[in-house]
Amino acid sequence: MPQSRAKKDAVMRYQSKTYEPVNIRVLIGEREQIIAAARARGESLAAYVRRAIAAQMERDGLPESERIPATIEEATARRKEQGAQVPKE
Repeated sequence: MPQSRAKKDAVMRYQSKTYEPVNIRVLIGEREQIIAAARARGESLAAYVRRAIAAQMERDGLPESERIPATIEEATARRKEQGAQVPKE
C-alpha cells in the first residue's frame, strides 16, 4: 500500500530533525562494490559506511567520547543517556 502524503511529510520532518547528510565521491564502479559488500553483511549502505567509520575512529585511538557509535541504535541510546532530545518517529 502506498504511503499517504501526510506519512511522507512526517518521515521527512523526522529525518530533517534527526539526520544530516554526508556525501562522499567514489570512482565509477566502486559504489557497486561497496553496496555489494554491505549486502553481503546484510547491511544497508549507510549502516556499512557508518560501521566502517566507527571502526576506523577506534583504530585511530580516539577516545570513546569522540567516536561515533557504530549503529544508529547505539547513537540514539547514547544521546538519551546524555539527556539530549531524541525526536520521536
